[in-house]
Amino acid sequence: MKINKLISASILTVLLTSCLGDNTDTISSITHYPNLKLIDNPILYVEKGTTYNEPGIRATLDGLTVPYEISGHVDTRVAAVYDLTYTAENSDGSTTSISRKVFVYENNETLAGIWQGTRVQKSGGPVLIATTDTPNIYYTSGFLGGYYEYGSDLGSLYRCHAFLEVNGNEISSDGGENTQGFWSMSNGIVMDHLQGLKWTVSFESSKLDLGFDVELTKIKFDENESR
Repeated sequence: MKINKLISASILTVLLTSCLGDNTDTISSITHYPNLKLIDNPILYVEKGTTYNEPGIRATLDGLTVPYEISGHVDTRVAAVYDLTYTAENSDGSTTSISRKVFVYENNETLAGIWQGTRVQKSGGPVLIATTDTPNIYYTSGFLGGYYEYGSDLGSLYRCHAFLEVNGNEISSDGGENTQGFWSMSNGIVMDHLQGLKWTVSFESSKLDLGFDVELTKIKFDENESR
């Protein structure tokens, strides 16, 4: 009887061990990702020639502060839109990222500056216009009024760069390009004593008949305004 009990106990032990081994195969670890929060606004405006003070982010993991890296840079000597990406990682090497845009703009009583762009009767976002080395030729980051980049929240790949030629109250352009393809311009005019712009864009595709009016209104910054 003792032998039978010992054999039964041994078999039970083997069975329990096998079951526990099978259960541990189904256990998965939980990955905690860093939590990132921008300090200050996701879009910042800095006048050309002034100092840009990087506000950074708050990066935490399980309530503890963790280091992060910044990719991209801001050169306040050059009017442009600068894209910054902040990235932190956990102990597994998994990363989390967050981004910010910094507009370095000119304030020189020309068309150069920051404009609020719209696709007429739709939406849009901030647009940079900057002078170039050629008189009457301006660069713009928002040929489409920021409609796809900001209004439709599709991001900087949909930013449409272009050059504008301004003669009196008329605006012309060779067109601009983004990830969608090439866009052309017509009916460009300057309105309200350099405070408003308007033109029509058309998507140059054999498959799509797409076009809309773009309007820009110049933004004026108060010297004491936080940007």
